[in-house]
Amino acid sequence: MATFSLKLKRTLTFLVFLFDYFVTKLTFVIIKGSFSFDFMKKSNYK
Repeated sequence: MATFSLKLKRTLTFLVFLFDYFVTKLTFVIIKGSFSFDFMKKSNYK
């Protein structure tokens, strides 16, 4: 039973790590995308 809880803890930690990683990447991509979009809009107005 103890080994099971240890495995569960490890799996949960891994899942949280993966989730955090993807959220950070997504946020970074979205921020970069919005910046480049604003830049394109500004350059188009000239």
